[in-house]
Amino acid sequence: MKKIITSIVCISALFMGSVQAKEVRLASDFTYPPFNYKDSQGTPVGFDIEIADACVLKLSLIVFGSRRAGTL
Repeated sequence: MKKIITSIVCISALFMGSVQAKEVRLASDFTYPPFNYKDSQGTPVGFDIEIADACVLKLSLIVFGSRRAGTL
């Protein structure tokens, strides 16, 4: 269900054109492996993280509250 919602959000953002925000804040509780969790170094990983990273790169977004630029 979460991957469907994530996909819908990304696809919707693609069609927003000039109305789309360039700065976003993404959040998760990282307790749903394999969709989103933290690895042994504490880095967010999982399917949802990969989808979010792809959307951020494709849409040239700036993410606030991230450990690395361009990721969650």
